[in-house]
Amino acid sequence: MSGFSNTNRVSLIALLLVSALILLLGVWFRGYLKDKVAHKHYKEGVEELENENYRMAVLSLKESLDIKPELVNAWYKKGLAYGHLERYTEAIRSYRQVLALDHRVPNVWFNKGVAHAELQSYEEAIEAYKHVIELEPEHFDAWFSKLAALSEAGDYEKALEVCGHVMQLEAENSEVWHIKGWILLNKGRHQEAEYAFEKAEKFGNHQITND
Repeated sequence: MSGFSNTNRVSLIALLLVSALILLLGVWFRGYLKDKVAHKHYKEGVEELENENYRMAVLSLKESLDIKPELVNAWYKKGLAYGHLERYTEAIRSYRQVLALDHRVPNVWFNKGVAHAELQSYEEAIEAYKHVIELEPEHFDAWFSKLAALSEAGDYEKALEVCGHVMQLEAENSEVWHIKGWILLNKGRHQEAEYAFEKAEKFGNHQITND
């Protein structure tokens, strides 16, 4: 009579189970090695960034992301490196990758705003700063940068409104008074502008000119 005995069946099942286990271990080990190599390149990239070797930082972080594209911090650090290299468009692309994975990171929105401002894309910069403020309502740098972007964009009414919020956070900040002075000057409100410039000189060391 043909067929397997009970012993043979048990042996076959055991063999199949061992084979499956070996296969799973192989998959796990390859994943483990992949993670290890990706984090090695990430660590190298962070070290290069800290040492201000920005081009090398970009290369190491790129290698890390080629292996493991879901590494959020690698995208962020890559964006910072590009920013230092004044490659702002590439920095923005990196920040977008971070935000696609986690959109509730104030520092990413802030640095994205800075990159847009450097490209004179003030509308996008203002939108990015808005996200920072929504996440951290008392984030002074975001309020200040929003003020500066509005001023550069020539939206003086909104800039003055934001100026009020900024001064609630730091009433004696000379930079804020300085920007307010130029906004008022551009609006033809010379007496108020003069007062703002006096405040700027009182709280800091601005050299006010009429250039």
